[in-house]
Amino acid sequence: MDQRIDDLVRRNVENIRWSMLQNLNISFAHFTSRIKERLTETVTVTKGAMETANEVRTTRVETVDPKIIFFNHSITELEKLKTEFLGHPQLAD
Repeated sequence: MDQRIDDLVRRNVENIRWSMLQNLNISFAHFTSRIKERLTETVTVTKGAMETANEVRTTRVETVDPKIIFFNHSITELEKLKTEFLGHPQLAD
């Protein structure tokens, strides 16, 4: 009887171990799959964001550069006028 009980316990323990091992393997497979999906999504979204940022930067450079040139030219002209103004004794006072 003792031997039979030992055999049954061992068989049940082995069945439980096998079942748990299979469940763990399935869970890890699902987890791995989900992680790979999320990483792929993250890479795709990051790549899209980088492309968008690059497009915005390029577009803004094209629209901002002429304005910067204009304002720099205006500053130079104003500096010249200031120098001329301060150079006239009647206007400086």
